[in-house]
Amino acid sequence: MTSPRPHGVPASARDVIRRSSWAWLSALTREARVGVDLLDESAQVCLLQSTPADQPALSRRSAALLSHAKVQRAARAALDRGLSGHLTVDDLDVALVPITLQHATGVLVATRDRREPASETTMEISRLAASLARAIEAHTLDATDQASVEAFDTVSSLNRRLHDAVERGGEADVVTAFAEAVFAWDGIEVSGYVTDIDGDLSMVVSAPGTRRGRRNVKHARTLSPGALERLSPEEIEFFGFERTRTVLVADLRSTSLEPWTLVFADGFGAVDEGRVRLYADLLRDALSRAAAVAETRFVWSVLQPLLGNANVDVALSASLTELSRALTAQGAALTVTASTGVRLLSVGDDESQSSVRQFGKVNRLAATTPGPDGASVEVSIRRPGHHFTRREQHLLERALVVFATWLNRNPATRLAAEASKTALPEFAQVLDRAAAQAVSDGTDVGLVVIAAPDQGPHAAADLMPAWVAEFRRQLRGADLAGALSDHEVGLLLLGVGAADVARVGARIYQQTVKGQFAGLTRMSLGFASRTAGSAADVSLVTEARTDAARHLKHATEGRG
Repeated sequence: MTSPRPHGVPASARDVIRRSSWAWLSALTREARVGVDLLDESAQVCLLQSTPADQPALSRRSAALLSHAKVQRAARAALDRGLSGHLTVDDLDVALVPITLQHATGVLVATRDRREPASETTMEISRLAASLARAIEAHTLDATDQASVEAFDTVSSLNRRLHDAVERGGEADVVTAFAEAVFAWDGIEVSGYVTDIDGDLSMVVSAPGTRRGRRNVKHARTLSPGALERLSPEEIEFFGFERTRTVLVADLRSTSLEPWTLVFADGFGAVDEGRVRLYADLLRDALSRAAAVAETRFVWSVLQPLLGNANVDVALSASLTELSRALTAQGAALTVTASTGVRLLSVGDDESQSSVRQFGKVNRLAATTPGPDGASVEVSIRRPGHHFTRREQHLLERALVVFATWLNRNPATRLAAEASKTALPEFAQVLDRAAAQAVSDGTDVGLVVIAAPDQGPHAAADLMPAWVAEFRRQLRGADLAGALSDHEVGLLLLGVGAADVARVGARIYQQTVKGQFAGLTRMSLGFASRTAGSAADVSLVTEARTDAARHLKHATEGRG
């Protein structure tokens, strides 16, 4: 029979472990399909093989692993310097985490067979080992203390609840499940904020029945990633709570998830900072897994309509519909513009498309990337009245990569881009058709042709792609710009009538030649316009080109 430990003698890790029940650890490791061992302060095994019963091979390899030289060195580093370790031995992933068992030190060793298939929600072995270490430390604070047992049961239940939420939905679902559980079990009111593209905080989650703080918090102070801080009375009021309450704020940012900020306020229960910190760590792990799952599902939802559909417009329209649904947008649009300025493709919501360059508005979000054969691909979404978050911006950029890759491999798009480089006169027909349609729809149109001499101090043909791109930057999204020949550019301005076309065209030209194209000052401008509902026998492009040629001739003769 083991003699009782004399009063006042500190317990060893082996003593603490012997007095504790480990059935719960067996259940957790069985679910996670990992092996867990505990080493004492001498790096000797004191709890061996809490290992899934259906993995006997892992049990045998784990037992032999503990005497391996690499593992022993990592264990000494954990004991002597408090360093966690992650290494690979044969076909096993191994994580070591220093652990405190009451007043004794030890090491947790977690092992996983690298050949085991990982699910979407499998936690990376180092993070799993760190979570288990925190749970074991809480469990061994006092094995006879009922409060400690209840606290551990709460943490275990919360971990299972978060795991289920990850399986069911996205990040907001995980935070909602977290807020509801913490309020029900601990009486702590939790609010979840995300950071929008302007850097402000917007509340998207709060537990039902709680006294909510402000829904929108502007210019909140920046926390360090992973920080948990107690707010001052002034900051408590800033978040919309009474100054007398206890409020903690946690930053849950990482590179792979929404920049969440969690606010914990005392409700019918007090805020225990140590417990909140543990809760926040569990939530951070769950959110990281949820973000990875959500991003995979999002990319697949955008990509799926593009597969096996030969019709470019139909495929892109279906994909943009999925993009709008996934980002809760009101509309989405995609445009492809050739390096000459010719718009090769325009699909989707007209209002999103016309606003593609209005980056400053919170209800507009757009992204641009190079496309096939020097073209540019732009995708934009709109959602009036609601801020877009940085996470949504990241997902829009991921969708843009999918579109650009698909377009680059699509023969129809590549041929259109190549044709735009050689068939410059065809752009005149594009402008005439677009002008006729706008006039028929009840919109005034103005056309500006900017022409250079055929032979000048600067060869216009060499500068044409960059020149057209610069003009396009001066225009709205719905306007058109492109090369009419190797020395002419055409600009179609919607909603600009006869009274304004010359003034607007001259302003756009002046803004362009002030920059790197200042040498092209011998240009000539020609103008033409159509009133809404009018009809004309002469081509609008021909009329503007004739006007530009007349002005160019007069300018040349004047210099001669």
